[in-house]
Amino acid sequence: MLLIGSLAATWSIYDDIGAAEDENVAVLLNQIASLEAQTPRMVELNQELIQAVEGRVQKRPDNIYYWVILAQAAIADNDFFVASQYFGSALEMAPQDSQLLAQYAEILFLLDGSKFTQRVGIAVGKAFAANPDNQIVLGLKGIEAFTNADFQLAVTYWQGAQAQLNPDSNIFQGLQVGIDRAREFIKDDFGSHNNETQLNEVQIALQINLSLDVKVPTKPGQRVFIAAVRESGPPMPLAAKKILASQLPRTLVLTEKDAILPGQDLTTETKIRVVARLSISGSATPQSGDWEATSERIDLDEHEGEIILVIDRQRP
Repeated sequence: MLLIGSLAATWSIYDDIGAAEDENVAVLLNQIASLEAQTPRMVELNQELIQAVEGRVQKRPDNIYYWVILAQAAIADNDFFVASQYFGSALEMAPQDSQLLAQYAEILFLLDGSKFTQRVGIAVGKAFAANPDNQIVLGLKGIEAFTNADFQLAVTYWQGAQAQLNPDSNIFQGLQVGIDRAREFIKDDFGSHNNETQLNEVQIALQINLSLDVKVPTKPGQRVFIAAVRESGPPMPLAAKKILASQLPRTLVLTEKDAILPGQDLTTETKIRVVARLSISGSATPQSGDWEATSERIDLDEHEGEIILVIDRQRP
Protein backbone atom coordinates (compact mmCIF):
# COMPACT_ATOMS: atom_id res chain seq x y z
CA MET A 1 0.00 0.00 0.00
CA LEU A 2 2.80 2.38 -0.78
CA LEU A 3 1.05 5.72 -1.37
CA ILE A 4 4.08 7.76 -2.41
CA GLY A 5 4.18 9.50 -5.79
CA SER A 6 6.98 10.52 -8.10
CA LEU A 7 9.50 13.24 -7.33
CA ALA A 8 7.73 15.69 -9.59
CA ALA A 9 4.34 14.88 -8.08
CA THR A 10 5.67 15.30 -4.55
CA TRP A 11 7.19 18.63 -5.45
CA SER A 12 3.85 19.91 -6.73
CA ILE A 13 2.28 19.86 -3.27
CA TYR A 14 4.72 22.49 -2.07
CA ASP A 15 5.50 26.08 -3.10
CA ASP A 16 7.92 27.02 -5.84
CA ILE A 17 11.58 26.99 -4.91
CA GLY A 18 11.88 30.73 -5.40
CA ALA A 19 15.57 31.48 -4.91
CA ALA A 20 17.46 32.40 -8.07
CA GLU A 21 20.44 30.24 -7.12
CA ASP A 22 18.16 27.20 -7.13
CA GLU A 23 16.98 27.75 -10.68
CA ASN A 24 18.92 24.72 -11.91
CA VAL A 25 16.97 22.43 -9.59
CA ALA A 26 13.70 23.94 -10.79
CA VAL A 27 14.70 23.45 -14.43
CA LEU A 28 15.59 19.81 -13.83
CA LEU A 29 12.27 19.17 -12.09
CA ASN A 30 10.35 20.69 -14.98
CA GLN A 31 12.28 18.60 -17.48
CA ILE A 32 11.58 15.41 -15.52
CA ALA A 33 7.89 16.27 -15.26
CA SER A 34 7.67 16.74 -19.02
CA LEU A 35 8.83 13.20 -19.77
CA GLU A 36 6.08 10.61 -20.10
CA ALA A 37 7.97 7.38 -19.44
CA GLN A 38 11.07 5.97 -17.79
CA THR A 39 13.72 6.64 -20.43
CA PRO A 40 17.52 6.86 -20.38
CA ARG A 41 17.10 10.62 -20.47
CA MET A 42 14.89 10.58 -17.37
CA VAL A 43 17.43 8.42 -15.51
CA GLU A 44 20.13 10.91 -16.45
CA LEU A 45 18.04 13.88 -15.34
CA ASN A 46 17.19 12.18 -12.06
CA GLN A 47 20.85 11.66 -11.34
CA GLU A 48 21.60 15.29 -12.15
CA LEU A 49 18.73 16.38 -9.91
CA ILE A 50 19.90 14.36 -6.91
CA GLN A 51 23.47 15.62 -7.30
CA ALA A 52 22.23 19.19 -7.49
CA VAL A 53 19.97 18.82 -4.46
CA GLU A 54 22.63 17.07 -2.40
CA GLY A 55 24.89 20.05 -3.01
CA ARG A 56 22.26 22.69 -2.28
CA VAL A 57 20.85 21.06 0.88
CA GLN A 58 24.23 21.42 2.58
CA LYS A 59 23.95 25.18 2.10
CA ARG A 60 20.19 25.37 2.63
CA PRO A 61 19.32 22.75 5.27
CA ASP A 62 16.17 24.72 6.10
CA ASN A 63 14.67 23.94 2.68
CA ILE A 64 12.21 21.10 3.36
CA TYR A 65 11.59 20.53 -0.35
CA TYR A 66 15.15 19.41 -0.89
CA TRP A 67 14.91 16.89 1.95
CA VAL A 68 11.70 15.53 0.41
CA ILE A 69 13.34 15.11 -3.00
CA LEU A 70 16.23 13.20 -1.42
CA ALA A 71 13.80 11.06 0.59
CA GLN A 72 11.85 10.14 -2.53
CA ALA A 73 15.07 9.26 -4.34
CA ALA A 74 16.05 6.97 -1.45
CA ILE A 75 12.63 5.30 -1.63
CA ALA A 76 13.13 4.70 -5.34
CA ASP A 77 16.34 2.87 -4.36
CA ASN A 78 14.47 0.91 -1.64
CA ASP A 79 16.66 2.55 1.00
CA PHE A 80 13.95 3.17 3.59
CA PHE A 81 16.39 3.92 6.40
CA VAL A 82 18.00 6.80 4.52
CA ALA A 83 14.57 8.00 3.40
CA SER A 84 13.40 8.10 7.02
CA GLN A 85 16.39 10.25 7.93
CA TYR A 86 15.66 12.70 5.12
CA PHE A 87 11.99 12.95 6.11
CA GLY A 88 13.12 13.44 9.71
CA SER A 89 15.32 16.35 8.62
CA ALA A 90 12.39 17.88 6.75
CA LEU A 91 10.17 17.55 9.82
CA GLU A 92 12.74 19.37 11.92
CA MET A 93 12.07 22.36 9.66
CA ALA A 94 8.28 21.88 9.47
CA PRO A 95 7.11 19.68 12.37
CA GLN A 96 3.40 20.32 11.73
CA ASP A 97 3.38 19.66 7.99
CA SER A 98 0.65 17.03 7.60
CA GLN A 99 1.99 15.58 4.35
CA LEU A 100 5.48 15.19 5.78
CA LEU A 101 4.06 13.56 8.90
CA ALA A 102 2.12 11.11 6.74
CA GLN A 103 5.09 10.22 4.55
CA TYR A 104 7.35 9.86 7.58
CA ALA A 105 4.85 7.49 9.24
CA GLU A 106 4.62 5.42 6.06
CA ILE A 107 8.36 5.10 5.65
CA LEU A 108 8.74 4.01 9.29
CA PHE A 109 6.06 1.38 8.67
CA LEU A 110 8.01 0.04 5.70
CA LEU A 111 11.32 0.26 7.54
CA ASP A 112 9.90 -1.79 10.43
CA GLY A 113 8.88 -4.64 8.16
CA SER A 114 5.31 -3.44 7.55
CA LYS A 115 4.48 -3.86 11.23
CA PHE A 116 2.84 -1.46 13.65
CA THR A 117 5.70 -1.04 16.07
CA GLN A 118 5.45 1.49 18.86
CA ARG A 119 7.20 4.22 16.90
CA VAL A 120 5.04 3.57 13.84
CA GLY A 121 1.89 3.86 15.93
CA ILE A 122 3.09 7.16 17.40
CA ALA A 123 3.99 8.54 13.98
CA VAL A 124 0.63 7.51 12.49
CA GLY A 125 -1.18 9.10 15.45
CA LYS A 126 0.63 12.40 14.91
CA ALA A 127 -0.10 12.37 11.20
CA PHE A 128 -3.78 11.53 11.78
CA ALA A 129 -4.10 14.37 14.29
CA ALA A 130 -2.58 16.79 11.79
CA ASN A 131 -4.92 15.74 8.96
CA PRO A 132 -7.43 12.90 9.46
CA ASP A 133 -8.36 13.04 5.76
CA ASN A 134 -4.87 12.43 4.39
CA GLN A 135 -4.94 9.55 1.92
CA ILE A 136 -1.68 8.02 3.15
CA VAL A 137 -2.78 8.25 6.78
CA LEU A 138 -6.15 6.65 6.04
CA GLY A 139 -4.37 3.77 4.34
CA LEU A 140 -2.13 3.27 7.37
CA LYS A 141 -5.00 3.60 9.85
CA GLY A 142 -6.83 0.91 7.89
CA ILE A 143 -3.85 -1.42 8.19
CA GLU A 144 -3.63 -0.70 11.91
CA ALA A 145 -7.34 -1.43 12.41
CA PHE A 146 -7.09 -4.64 10.36
CA THR A 147 -4.07 -5.78 12.38
CA ASN A 148 -6.09 -5.20 15.56
CA ALA A 149 -8.99 -7.23 14.09
CA ASP A 150 -11.24 -4.14 13.94
CA PHE A 151 -12.34 -5.02 10.43
CA GLN A 152 -15.27 -2.61 10.09
CA LEU A 153 -13.05 0.31 11.09
CA ALA A 154 -10.45 -0.84 8.55
CA VAL A 155 -13.10 -0.77 5.82
CA THR A 156 -14.11 2.76 6.84
CA TYR A 157 -10.55 4.07 6.68
CA TRP A 158 -9.75 2.37 3.37
CA GLN A 159 -12.94 3.60 1.76
CA GLY A 160 -11.99 7.10 2.86
CA ALA A 161 -8.65 6.69 1.11
CA GLN A 162 -10.34 5.29 -2.00
CA ALA A 163 -12.59 8.35 -2.23
CA GLN A 164 -9.49 10.39 -3.12
CA LEU A 165 -8.23 8.01 -5.82
CA ASN A 166 -8.94 7.09 -9.41
CA PRO A 167 -10.81 3.74 -9.34
CA ASP A 168 -8.53 2.49 -12.12
CA SER A 169 -5.35 3.14 -10.13
CA ASN A 170 -3.27 0.33 -8.64
CA ILE A 171 -3.53 1.89 -5.19
CA PHE A 172 -7.34 1.93 -5.37
CA GLN A 173 -7.37 -1.72 -6.41
CA GLY A 174 -4.94 -2.65 -3.64
CA LEU A 175 -7.18 -0.99 -1.08
CA GLN A 176 -10.17 -2.88 -2.50
CA VAL A 177 -8.38 -6.18 -1.91
CA GLY A 178 -7.94 -5.16 1.73
CA ILE A 179 -11.58 -4.11 1.99
CA ASP A 180 -12.76 -7.43 0.56
CA ARG A 181 -10.60 -9.37 3.03
CA ALA A 182 -11.88 -7.30 5.94
CA ARG A 183 -15.49 -7.90 4.90
CA GLU A 184 -14.79 -11.62 4.73
CA PHE A 185 -13.59 -11.57 8.34
CA ILE A 186 -16.57 -9.45 9.37
CA LYS A 187 -18.83 -12.14 7.93
CA ASP A 188 -16.88 -14.88 9.70
CA ASP A 189 -16.96 -13.04 13.01
CA PHE A 190 -20.71 -12.47 12.69
CA GLY A 191 -21.26 -16.20 12.28
CA SER A 192 -18.89 -16.94 15.13
CA HIS A 193 -20.71 -14.58 17.50
CA ASN A 194 -24.04 -16.07 16.52
CA ASN A 195 -22.74 -19.54 17.28
CA GLU A 196 -21.41 -18.52 20.66
CA THR A 197 -24.72 -16.96 21.67
CA GLN A 198 -26.48 -20.21 20.77
CA LEU A 199 -24.28 -22.62 22.73
CA ASN A 200 -27.29 -23.76 24.72
CA GLU A 201 -28.72 -25.07 21.45
CA VAL A 202 -25.76 -27.25 20.49
CA GLN A 203 -24.94 -30.79 21.52
CA ILE A 204 -21.13 -30.47 21.54
CA ALA A 205 -19.00 -27.41 22.29
CA LEU A 206 -15.21 -27.54 22.38
CA GLN A 207 -13.62 -24.63 24.19
CA ILE A 208 -10.11 -23.98 22.87
CA ASN A 209 -7.49 -21.77 24.48
CA LEU A 210 -5.18 -20.90 21.57
CA SER A 211 -1.91 -18.97 21.52
CA LEU A 212 1.30 -18.57 19.51
CA ASP A 213 4.73 -19.42 20.84
CA VAL A 214 6.96 -16.36 21.07
CA LYS A 215 9.37 -17.85 18.51
CA VAL A 216 6.72 -17.96 15.77
CA PRO A 217 6.97 -15.03 13.32
CA THR A 218 3.80 -13.41 12.03
CA LYS A 219 2.79 -10.82 9.46
CA PRO A 220 -0.22 -8.44 9.38
CA GLY A 221 -3.30 -10.21 8.03
CA GLN A 222 -1.88 -13.71 8.48
CA ARG A 223 -4.56 -16.33 9.09
CA VAL A 224 -4.90 -19.14 11.60
CA PHE A 225 -7.11 -22.13 10.79
CA ILE A 226 -8.59 -24.18 13.63
CA ALA A 227 -10.22 -27.52 12.93
CA ALA A 228 -11.57 -30.57 14.72
CA VAL A 229 -10.66 -33.67 12.70
CA ARG A 230 -11.23 -37.39 13.04
CA GLU A 231 -8.58 -39.32 14.91
CA SER A 232 -8.38 -41.50 11.80
CA GLY A 233 -10.14 -41.49 8.47
CA PRO A 234 -10.87 -38.76 5.91
CA PRO A 235 -9.03 -35.46 6.61
CA MET A 236 -12.06 -33.24 6.01
CA PRO A 237 -12.65 -31.19 9.20
CA LEU A 238 -15.73 -31.92 11.26
CA ALA A 239 -15.73 -28.31 12.45
CA ALA A 240 -13.51 -25.38 11.49
CA LYS A 241 -12.94 -21.66 11.97
CA LYS A 242 -10.38 -19.11 10.84
CA ILE A 243 -9.11 -16.04 12.65
CA LEU A 244 -6.25 -13.58 12.34
CA ALA A 245 -2.94 -14.30 14.03
CA SER A 246 -3.17 -10.81 15.55
CA GLN A 247 -6.25 -11.97 17.50
CA LEU A 248 -4.18 -14.45 19.51
CA PRO A 249 -4.09 -15.38 22.30
CA ARG A 250 -7.82 -15.98 22.61
CA THR A 251 -10.40 -18.57 23.55
CA LEU A 252 -12.82 -19.81 20.91
CA VAL A 253 -15.50 -22.45 20.64
CA LEU A 254 -16.08 -25.13 18.01
CA THR A 255 -19.50 -26.76 17.78
CA GLU A 256 -21.38 -28.90 15.29
CA LYS A 257 -22.66 -25.64 13.78
CA ASP A 258 -19.12 -25.04 12.48
CA ALA A 259 -19.31 -28.09 10.20
CA ILE A 260 -17.90 -27.88 6.67
CA LEU A 261 -20.11 -30.53 5.08
CA PRO A 262 -23.70 -31.51 5.96
CA GLY A 263 -23.87 -34.76 7.87
CA GLN A 264 -20.20 -34.65 8.88
CA ASP A 265 -19.91 -32.81 12.15
CA LEU A 266 -18.89 -33.27 15.78
CA THR A 267 -22.02 -35.28 16.53
CA THR A 268 -21.04 -37.99 14.03
CA GLU A 269 -17.72 -38.94 15.65
CA THR A 270 -16.53 -39.77 19.14
CA LYS A 271 -12.73 -39.59 18.89
CA ILE A 272 -11.12 -36.51 17.42
CA ARG A 273 -8.13 -34.19 17.56
CA VAL A 274 -8.02 -30.40 17.32
CA VAL A 275 -5.48 -28.84 14.99
CA ALA A 276 -4.53 -25.15 14.79
CA ARG A 277 -2.35 -23.95 11.92
CA LEU A 278 -0.77 -20.59 11.14
CA SER A 279 -0.74 -20.40 7.34
CA ILE A 280 2.19 -18.69 5.62
CA SER A 281 0.25 -18.43 2.35
CA GLY A 282 -3.30 -17.80 3.51
CA SER A 283 -4.45 -21.17 2.18
CA ALA A 284 -6.59 -23.56 4.17
CA THR A 285 -4.51 -26.41 2.73
CA PRO A 286 -1.50 -27.30 4.93
CA GLN A 287 1.83 -26.38 3.35
CA SER A 288 5.51 -26.72 4.17
CA GLY A 289 6.57 -23.90 6.48
CA ASP A 290 3.20 -23.52 8.22
CA TRP A 291 3.21 -23.52 12.03
CA GLU A 292 0.93 -25.92 13.88
CA ALA A 293 -0.31 -27.33 17.15
CA THR A 294 -2.24 -30.60 17.58
CA SER A 295 -4.13 -31.79 20.61
CA GLU A 296 -4.02 -35.23 22.14
CA ARG A 297 -6.85 -37.59 21.23
CA ILE A 298 -10.16 -36.31 22.57
CA ASP A 299 -13.00 -38.67 23.45
CA LEU A 300 -16.12 -36.54 22.96
CA ASP A 301 -18.21 -38.83 25.17
CA GLU A 302 -15.98 -38.10 28.15
CA HIS A 303 -14.31 -34.76 27.40
CA GLU A 304 -14.69 -31.87 29.83
CA GLY A 305 -12.86 -28.60 30.27
CA GLU A 306 -10.66 -26.48 28.04
CA ILE A 307 -8.34 -27.61 25.24
CA ILE A 308 -5.05 -25.70 25.43
CA LEU A 309 -3.05 -25.34 22.21
CA VAL A 310 0.18 -23.44 21.62
CA ILE A 311 1.26 -23.13 17.99
CA ASP A 312 4.99 -23.88 18.09
CA ARG A 313 5.80 -26.60 15.53
CA GLN A 314 6.75 -25.85 11.93
CA ARG A 315 5.77 -28.22 9.13
CA PRO A 316 8.79 -29.60 7.22
